[in-house]
Order: sequence, then C-alpha cells, then structure tokens
Amino acid sequence: MEGLKKQMDEEYGEGGYDATEYLEALTDPKYQQNLSPLATGLAVGAVSFGTDFIAGKIGSGIAGSVAASAIGKKMMANTLAKFIITKAIPPLVTLKAAPYQEYLEEGFKVISNK
Repeated sequence: MEGLKKQMDEEYGEGGYDATEYLEALTDPKYQQNLSPLATGLAVGAVSFGTDFIAGKIGSGIAGSVAASAIGKKMMANTLAKFIITKAIPPLVTLKAAPYQEYLEEGFKVISNK
C-alpha cells in the first residue's frame, strides 16, 4: 500500500489524486509491483519458523538430557519438578534467541520499506 502511494505521489504529485483513483490503482497492473512485500513477508515467516524450530530442538534436547540423567530421573518422580523440567526449562533455555529472531524479522521489514 505504501509502495502504491509512493508511485502515485511521483506520478500525480503528493496528494494529487483522490480516493477513487487510488482504489482503481490497486487493480491497475501498472502499479502492481507487489513481489517485494510478498518476499519480505515470506522471509520474515521463514526466519520466525526457522528460529522457533531450532530453539525448540535445542530446548527439548537439553530438557531430554536433563530428564535422562540420574538427577533428572529423581526430579521426574516429583510432579512439580516434572512440570518445571518439561514446561519451564525449555522456554528459559531458548529465551536468549528471541531478541536475535526479532532483530532479523525487523531487519527484513526495514529493508523492504526502503
């Protein structure tokens, strides 16, 4: 939408078109260069999925290792400890990856707006 507005501002001058012309331009092939937003959306989705997938594998691997150890087995006997190992530890382990995931996603958004 912002790209269309920029193209129309270049052609008609800033604000030199009305709402009807803008709506018509949405369907005009002349203005349809929508691959950039689509590619950006796909890239953001891929980064989000990829980092969540990797973080999930890392978190579950660590939790599985802890649960398989002697101390982990003793803790698994305790219901509260079982809850902590299976539900609390994996998110905490992967918590440090979240800022980097957000950084990559916002980077793709900034690049697409240029």
